[in-house]
Amino acid sequence: MAVPQYTTPTLVLTFQDENLDLTQASQIIVTLESKTKKQIEKTGQDLTVEAKNISVDLSQQESSALAVGEVKVMVNWILPNGKRAASKQKIVDISENLHRKVM
Repeated sequence: MAVPQYTTPTLVLTFQDENLDLTQASQIIVTLESKTKKQIEKTGQDLTVEAKNISVDLSQQESSALAVGEVKVMVNWILPNGKRAASKQKIVDISENLHRKVM
């Protein structure tokens, strides 16, 4: 199922690594990139972080800025030892909304 533009979705990113505890990361950045190379970055209070999950809320304006089709999602974070880690890219499908206005 695709995420319609102009909506306020919550994306939940789940990690399987048994040794990972994202609550220990000193910085987390979630990047979304559409095929037009438009990027949205979410960090800090824009995220809800649990040991194995990150929840990301998008505003109507943000979801409307993403092009219809595949959007890449990737997470980067700083480990407690100061090293940087990153997830693999995942794909979220964005669909057209017939009501193309922020409500």
